[in-house]
Amino acid sequence: MAVETGEPLAALAACLTKFPQVLINVPVRSKPPIDSLDGVGERREAFEQEMGGRGRVLIRYSGTESLARVMIEGADGARIQAMADEARRAHPHAHRRPVRITGLGVDLVSIPRMRTTIDRWQDRFVERVFTDDEIIYCRARRDPAPHFAARFAAKEAGFKALGTGLQMGVRWRELEVRREREEAPTLVLSGRARRSAWSWAAAGSCSR
Repeated sequence: MAVETGEPLAALAACLTKFPQVLINVPVRSKPPIDSLDGVGERREAFEQEMGGRGRVLIRYSGTESLARVMIEGADGARIQAMADEARRAHPHAHRRPVRITGLGVDLVSIPRMRTTIDRWQDRFVERVFTDDEIIYCRARRDPAPHFAARFAAKEAGFKALGTGLQMGVRWRELEVRREREEAPTLVLSGRARRSAWSWAAAGSCSR
């Protein structure tokens, strides 16, 4: 869209309205199709109808844990919190506390620019920014540059979500992109970055 309109990304983002989100994890013993579960589709539809097109409910299974992940987003933060509590009560095994997202991060990275940077600075840049596992993953690909660019964007988005930037002692390698087979990438925090996020949850998205 930025290419088509010629508008900077910040201008396009200015028209977006950020809605509160609540996440809950529901322990499950098996993973049948979500829509086949009794009452789940009806409850989700009822929630979305109540929000009048200004919210959504997403449900998916974790690929690595015995969990169903439920995300409720809407304009009324108090109401979506109540919806989350109702969803948790509907599942007696759901003992984890809902997490409210209070930080969002978005970043855009040019693949050609990342390729030029790597060609110029080589390991001096790569080893400063990326973890050993990230480097191994990217260099195992036929063209490492797009994969390095995606991880750089995710780290930048993570800094924005944390609200720290490269301050407060947080370092590039404390944010690591991990990807399990057939799963979406996740951003894993360590060190000072993790301590900065202990009291709240952050979500980020990236493009390249």
